[in-house]
Amino acid sequence: MINNGSIVKSLCSQCGVCIAFCPTQALRSKRDAYGLNFPSLIPSKCTLCGLCNKICPSYEFDNSSIKEIFNDQKRHPLLGYYIGSYYGFSNDESIRIKSSSGGIVPALLLYLLQKGEIDGAVVVLPNSDNPFMMQAVLTKESKDIRVAMGSKYCPVAFDSAIEQIRRDENLKRVAVVGLPCQIRGIRKAMLVDRNFRNKIHVLIGIYCKQTKDLRFTDYVLSRLGIKREDVHEINYRGEGWPGYIQVILKDGQQRLHPFSDVAISRTPWLNFNFSPLACLVCDDATAEYADISTGDAWLSEFESDSKGTSLFITRTPIGEEIVQNAVQDKIITAEPIQPEKVVESQYPKAIVFKKQNKYARIALLRLFDRRIPISMISKQKVSISELLDALWIFSIRYFFSLSVVLLLTSKSPAVVHKILAKIPLSLKRRY
Repeated sequence: MINNGSIVKSLCSQCGVCIAFCPTQALRSKRDAYGLNFPSLIPSKCTLCGLCNKICPSYEFDNSSIKEIFNDQKRHPLLGYYIGSYYGFSNDESIRIKSSSGGIVPALLLYLLQKGEIDGAVVVLPNSDNPFMMQAVLTKESKDIRVAMGSKYCPVAFDSAIEQIRRDENLKRVAVVGLPCQIRGIRKAMLVDRNFRNKIHVLIGIYCKQTKDLRFTDYVLSRLGIKREDVHEINYRGEGWPGYIQVILKDGQQRLHPFSDVAISRTPWLNFNFSPLACLVCDDATAEYADISTGDAWLSEFESDSKGTSLFITRTPIGEEIVQNAVQDKIITAEPIQPEKVVESQYPKAIVFKKQNKYARIALLRLFDRRIPISMISKQKVSISELLDALWIFSIRYFFSLSVVLLLTSKSPAVVHKILAKIPLSLKRRY
């Protein structure tokens, strides 16, 4: 988001869509000390056309845009518009095991590529120059899709991949995999650029309550007793479900650590440690503007499933068609499941938290950052109690991001983290 010639970092998700679409190339990606990719404005090149804000995911979709995307489809209050909801997995065991949760995404991408329905896909791959950085890459190779399997808990910008889609005249149909904020920005760009829209065959969104900066990686390495300079490669999740963190050292040794470790899989996420401020004012946990959205099946009925199962939602006719064709061709297994089970699987109070009191959190941020447009909250009534509630979660995030606290928590036993995981997200709601 840009206001009065200034980047509003507190609301910026660093998706990179504005950089890719700026008609005068007035925006550049600039990485900060935490690996976050904020846009940087070159004032002399800016013509104040407003396109950057028009496609910014921080702003809501207007009713006409929603109508254009979803027509008259049913809407769930917490999950958004949808056609069907399913649980399932890739029928290729190697894909299912290597992925974070069932392998639905790589299975569909490989299927579409093999059938010729897409001639490229945007996936996230490791940066060859820096093992701690990831990059969104437009690839036409199935081997890259396989390398991209697994979760990436670090900053990723999409500007270079989107620019390549726009430039490459030989590209006809592309699949894009991204987080909710990235999908929102790309969907908005599709609404204003017909040529770009015609190139996007399907948007696949990954459930996300928050992303992480590079401090999370440092925290994980500290927890594992590994020095940053000794790391050759890090894979955050894979090898079954809920999976393992895999660290390959420069001397060839491999270290595996269960992702289920409460100090890694719960405390940093419940307290919004290492997360950009924008994650606290985002209300989209399930990629509501994708064609297909998917994530982990964190449900009691799947606890014994060590291979991984995905819970996924089809939101548009093309999304539903792709899933049904893949089932018919025995690429994936998919069985219907109630939408409420999807909510239950994604830690319900976190989804409700993101939906409720959002404007109080924006209003509180605006007290410290006047660049946030008043129009974002002018039509919303925010009470003092709601502001205090917002202050609570921001305070938790700040406290647990202090260096001394990070040092202590990275060394604390699991019992301490089980206690910390009980800290409520709200003073007034129990969700």
